[in-house]
Amino acid sequence: MINFFKKFTLIVDFFILILFSYYVSMFCFAYEINFISNIFVIYAIFALSIKLLYWHLIRNLSKNATKSIQFNSNFTRFVLCIVLYIIPPYYITQHKNLVVNSNIIITTLILIIILITLGMMFERFKINKFHE
Repeated sequence: MINFFKKFTLIVDFFILILFSYYVSMFCFAYEINFISNIFVIYAIFALSIKLLYWHLIRNLSKNATKSIQFNSNFTRFVLCIVLYIIPPYYITQHKNLVVNSNIIITTLILIIILITLGMMFERFKINKFHE
């Protein structure tokens, strides 16, 4: 069951990256993106709930980990949760209220794509290797 959730969360995270990249491309070409932004926010909430369930299952299976390792792992998970599931929907919902040039918004969106990619790679190669 853990392997299923591990693969499923990887697919969900990858779909977050794809959906956000699609949003950025639609923003760059100035298409109507209200529907996409609503779908992304709902999907990010779904992905966050799946990820929290997966982490809960991992924590229940690894009760023998020391407290310091568990704290570092939990703090890293918290940071990844913010980077992957909170920053992109927050920026999508708030960029309409920003009084900045559209080039700055595009640059920020691209930086968020880079953060999502780095967060996914970090989780895949560091956190998951600890629990194997």
